[in-house]
Amino acid sequence: MKKNIPLKKQLTFKTNVSEITSIALENTLKEKNNIVEGELIINGTYKIADTSTKVDNFEFIIPINIEIDEKYKTEDIVMDISDFYYEIINNNILEVNIEIMLDNLQEKSIEEEPAIKKEQVENITIQKEERCIEEETEIKENEKEIEKNNKIDIFNNFSNEIDDYTTYHVYIVREQDTLETIISKYETTKEKISEYNNINELKIGDKIIIPEKTNA
Repeated sequence: MKKNIPLKKQLTFKTNVSEITSIALENTLKEKNNIVEGELIINGTYKIADTSTKVDNFEFIIPINIEIDEKYKTEDIVMDISDFYYEIINNNILEVNIEIMLDNLQEKSIEEEPAIKKEQVENITIQKEERCIEEETEIKENEKEIEKNNKIDIFNNFSNEIDDYTTYHVYIVREQDTLETIISKYETTKEKISEYNNINELKIGDKIIIPEKTNA
């Protein structure tokens, strides 16, 4: 495979240029690790004025750095200048057009592409699984802790001194309920209910623990 890389450059003279009497292009291009580096060296002679018989020397150096895609093999690469032409602009600018040719580029096969060793893949997989297990365990422990903290024990207000009640009702306050109607319904007393509940403000939807005295 061959690739042509165009380059246009404007090179400024310190003096007036009437005519380029001679010009040459050399290069020091080399390839290493899929990078073409080096210099393009343009030199020659020129006249300052049409009537002048004197010629002066000139030289310009253009640094080159070309990165080649990693998918190409570069062992047999051939580098050359495939085209070169120039033009004088404004009597002191040399505009050069250069085409760099890179030949014998070959695409790498799938087998030649760098790959992770099997042992490395296994290690990565194992580490990933261990991490997932650790994360899952941590999540479960956090969920248990949250559940423990958020769990409401409806009997956490019970007096340890009370041991003659073994059955309890959980009553949800409804519309038109009053403490008196609840006491009457469950045949208990205000004092007994207050031992297990905060009865200062009863609202619809509140849960009330009502102990039921067993027959001795």
